[in-house]
Amino acid sequence: VAVLWAHMWRLHAHMAPAVQVELSHRLLAAPKLGRAMTSIAIHGEGDRSGYIEIVRNMIKLQQCLVQALDFDSSPLLQLPHVKEVPKKGAPSLREVLESGGDEALLKRLGKFTPDQALDIQSFCRHAPLVELSTVVEVFDEDAIAEGDMATLKVTLTRSNLEEGEAVGPVHAPFYPGPKYEEWWILVYDDQGRRMITADVVLGTGRSETCNVNFMVPRHGDFRWRVIAMCDSYAGLDVECPVNFLGRKKSEVDRSIFIHPNDKELKSFFEELMMGLEKGDDDDSDSEEEEDKNAASKPMPSPAVVQAVEAEDDGGHLDNDDVKQMFKASEDVEEEKTPAVASKPSVEG
Repeated sequence: VAVLWAHMWRLHAHMAPAVQVELSHRLLAAPKLGRAMTSIAIHGEGDRSGYIEIVRNMIKLQQCLVQALDFDSSPLLQLPHVKEVPKKGAPSLREVLESGGDEALLKRLGKFTPDQALDIQSFCRHAPLVELSTVVEVFDEDAIAEGDMATLKVTLTRSNLEEGEAVGPVHAPFYPGPKYEEWWILVYDDQGRRMITADVVLGTGRSETCNVNFMVPRHGDFRWRVIAMCDSYAGLDVECPVNFLGRKKSEVDRSIFIHPNDKELKSFFEELMMGLEKGDDDDSDSEEEEDKNAASKPMPSPAVVQAVEAEDDGGHLDNDDVKQMFKASEDVEEEKTPAVASKPSVEG
């Protein structure tokens, strides 16, 4: 823990090489650990009234570890060549980014050389300027009612990027490896003073969308708030209000329209049962056909049976003997078959 505090106070020059190696291992493992701890805090049980502050502090800890900042440090220390921040008259980090590193604003932070000013302006083009937009809707419905499964669609737009561009690794000179932005989307109920849900956006494009599904708990007015926090930059969090009306169940029509032609269609279960019955009928027909074929086969004659028995007793039959036996068998069958008398012809 002391090593992490030394990192957040930027005391790297006083660290031994072995300590710096240990710090690098801990910092590289911090994002996964922070993500897991944040998820646990989000899905905690019991009274959720204070969970929003726990979650926000967990994300803020990740910001401090990536940028080597103390909890009370100014976000302006993330700017290149900024070592101290004036107590009065200093602009916010967002104001500096929106101005693109305007010289008038930089003078309020201190004196910088032209090269240092260029570095700050480059940072302003790289750091994220995020805007939020939200839509609450129920799929294929015009109104929102209590008990509905609704979707809160949150669109996060990086205004510092052009269409088709993607953001690269964050500017973090004190972090030992490449780090990409992760934006946590927190949905908070101002009236109930509790956190509804949360999600994370990992995309690096200009516009990223996050769909948060929830069940409308009651009817009436809802006044929620969406908070977007980046795990890699401090001082760039944005908020957006979410207001919508939940109607009573009795005020909306949730009956399912079925087309008259569709009513005649059989359900999947009915088609499945019909297929099984058809298969049983086919099996029965096949068995009856096999019985008929077996009955129509002629029984072997006594001569053929005698020949087979002789073969079993060790006797030897050549082809001529077999032919004679079959011939004799056919003659016997002809004698048993009664002759059909021919019909006498009638002469005129």
